[in-house]
Order: sequence, then structure tokens, then C-alpha cells
Amino acid sequence: MGQVFAFTANDFVNERTSAVFTTVFKRLGAKPLLPLSIDSLTMTLFAKDLPGKPVINSRQDQNILNANGGVLQLDGCFRLLLGVADNIVMNSALSAEIHRMSFKWTYLNSTRTGRKEVDFTLRNLSKLGTVCLISSVDGGFDISGDLEVS
Repeated sequence: MGQVFAFTANDFVNERTSAVFTTVFKRLGAKPLLPLSIDSLTMTLFAKDLPGKPVINSRQDQNILNANGGVLQLDGCFRLLLGVADNIVMNSALSAEIHRMSFKWTYLNSTRTGRKEVDFTLRNLSKLGTVCLISSVDGGFDISGDLEVS
């Protein structure tokens, strides 16, 4: 598979590479949610700024709770592997595209829900003069401020 790069919200990712997104699931002002508290977790991946917002690699409302590249650890840390097929440029005329991951989850016996949208910039390598592979290892973000409770 080659080298895998870690990234967080608003980072750059090179097309045709594998990348790992990291975050921590926390309740408002509280400790991380324990994995057993989360009942479901899905993600849709799409090209945010393109007409029709096309879904990428059939990743629409896909289960990622310890499946399909997603791993939720005991400490609440979540990692999602986006493979080469997930990091493709949809419009080859552009030098970069904004891709969005839309996460939805239920927790506490499905009595509460949450959602978060995360953007990252996918760089079209054919439009770059020099290929520069980047790595961000600062690790994740706290979703507690954006938690929607129903």
C-alpha cells in the first residue's frame, strides 16, 4: 500500500494516496465517549464544491464503526483509513478539490445523535510542479463543541 499519511480537518491530502483521519469522540465538556456507548457511526464522502456533490467511491452512509477502515479505540480515539480509491480527483481540470466527510452517529442506546462534517483539500498531483507529500501528526480534534443532541 505504500506510506500512509495522517491528517486532520482542513489538511491537504495528495490524490492517489492512502491517508488516516483521526479524531476523538467526546460529550459536551466531558470525557471521551466509550466505544460501547456508540451504537452506530456512518460516513458519506463527497466532493463538496462540484455540481451535484458527487459521492466518492460509493461511500454513502457507510458503516464505519469498526468496519470499512474505521476503528474506535477504548480511549475514544477514532481513526478512519481513506484508501487510494477514496482520494481521487473528480474534476481533473482543477488543481485541488475540497472533499467532505459527513459523519453521523447514535449513542447511549440510540437516545442521542451527533453529526460532524470535516473538509480536507485533495491535491491534483498532475497539476503540481513538484510532488510534495505531507504528514500531519498532531492528531484529531474535539467534536464536543459541535455535538448535536436530539
